[in-house]
Amino acid sequence: GRGVVFVATGDGRVVALDRASGRTAWTARLPAPATALAAFGDRVYAGGGDDFLYCLAANRGRIEWRWRTGAPAAGAIAADARRVYFAALDNVVRALDRRHGDQAWKAPLAHRPVGGVFLGSGIVWAPTLGAEVAAFQASDGSAEGVSPLAGDPDGAPAPRESVRDTLDGLLAIAGDGHAQWLVPGPAPLPSKPVPGLPMFAPPPGIRRERQEPSGGTARPAPPR
Repeated sequence: GRGVVFVATGDGRVVALDRASGRTAWTARLPAPATALAAFGDRVYAGGGDDFLYCLAANRGRIEWRWRTGAPAAGAIAADARRVYFAALDNVVRALDRRHGDQAWKAPLAHRPVGGVFLGSGIVWAPTLGAEVAAFQASDGSAEGVSPLAGDPDGAPAPRESVRDTLDGLLAIAGDGHAQWLVPGPAPLPSKPVPGLPMFAPPPGIRRERQEPSGGTARPAPPR
């Protein structure tokens, strides 16, 4: 809840603290220290050092489910109403069902992730050590492209959220002082065929073949 703060300790505990008094509301113990931690609604998500992502009930710390990954999760974890998104050190971004932990999709990264993942405008952003930010559709994990950075980042790009809690973009600062602002691109416009126009026009130099009536054989069209 909003009156609770969640922290991870070096001995593998996840602790819920009352924001006003600092008293411990509950303590959960993981097999290995958490490498990433985030709370969304009534769930807390912890990337364990034992290569599992854990989902805990926010009100009492009970482990609801866990999902084995190829390496520890690292950096920021993102979530929406349906899924939780995270990057692991096996260079893979994964999307899991928030309630049950079933994997919805996974997508490879060309380089080691840095800073975790960020969600905005239906896009999952994944900064990497290759001086670039990869983007994926949150719905199915399809690649949206890679944005090169101005130089090697001085740290993980910082997200900036609007007053509506949606991601406006990422601010990246390179080691040489260059600043770069990355924003989601516009959604593609829907396309529909225009009535009366052919669906396909052959390239220049390619002639159509026509079908003879009454089941005759096809012959090349006569030259013009």
